[in-house]
Amino acid sequence: SYIRDGVYAVLIDSELYIKRVQKTPRKLTFISTNPAYSPFEIRDGDPETVRFIGRVIKGMCIKDI
Repeated sequence: SYIRDGVYAVLIDSELYIKRVQKTPRKLTFISTNPAYSPFEIRDGDPETVRFIGRVIKGMCIKDI
């Protein structure tokens, strides 16, 4: 399937992530909005199983009251 740069819900080895994804010809880079988490890459041919669930199109801010 065609994946373009954007924010996605993705399963990587059975773990669910919501990450900004940047695609280059030989790798995917997963970037968190939270600076406490470092970006990580998955290259073509790596053994990880990657399954894109869907593209995030809206966000929601929830505040404690």
